[in-house]
Amino acid sequence: MSESNPRIAASWRRVLIVNLELERYFKDLQLTEGGSSENEKVERLRLRQRIRAFSWSPSTSYPRPLTTIGSPLNWGTYFLAVSNDNNEITILRILSPYDPLSPTEEWSVKAITHFKVHNNSTSQVHAPGIFDEYVQQQRFISHLAWSPWSGRESARHQSTLAYASNSELRARNIFGHIQKNGHLSLSIAESESTYQAVNLKHAGPLRWGPQVGDQDRIFLIAFSQTDALCFSVLKTDASNFEVSTHDLDGRWDAVSGKFRFARK
Repeated sequence: MSESNPRIAASWRRVLIVNLELERYFKDLQLTEGGSSENEKVERLRLRQRIRAFSWSPSTSYPRPLTTIGSPLNWGTYFLAVSNDNNEITILRILSPYDPLSPTEEWSVKAITHFKVHNNSTSQVHAPGIFDEYVQQQRFISHLAWSPWSGRESARHQSTLAYASNSELRARNIFGHIQKNGHLSLSIAESESTYQAVNLKHAGPLRWGPQVGDQDRIFLIAFSQTDALCFSVLKTDASNFEVSTHDLDGRWDAVSGKFRFARK
């Protein structure tokens, strides 16, 4: 948080440590999880606190009214999706002291739900022998993208969370319900949709386009090493999608490196 000019590093101060909330949330969860030794639980908790990627939820408030310069008067409930090194995605609610719906004296965070992302076992290398194969085994969620919300004019909101590992792009619907205090309570679809086998690890970003007018589809842009991909997704059903690709004509150079060894 910056208290003056955000371009000046000295004006920033730490107001929230998300990892501490992840530690509390998963430590309580592991009390109900069985079948693991104490050392395995300690290692799993360590992996669960390590954030690999994150994405803020777009505004959940009604699109009107706006200020005279076009910014919203109320952002709605603040949500943050984070992925960890245990291949889980956690949704956190951020409470701000500047939020009129929940006045607090300081920033706070609460983990509200999470889900596990399972690897595609058919593409795993069981005995990696070269560097590329070892990298392929690192199937962490490296990209997260949260789509704009639909249905903000009603009590039922809906959006789509897209996430990518080394070799797959997937998505799940997220549902929000307005509570009496004005906040959203979230639920996540149990089923996920696999969009395409695409390697995003060393490619470009994963982004949703802004929702325009009353269109019933939203657009997700992804980049592989060779193509730009556009996914046209139905707002109400993440599994209903079409994809178009555009070849990058070799304009992106592959990541490479050279090492020199010397003997004495």
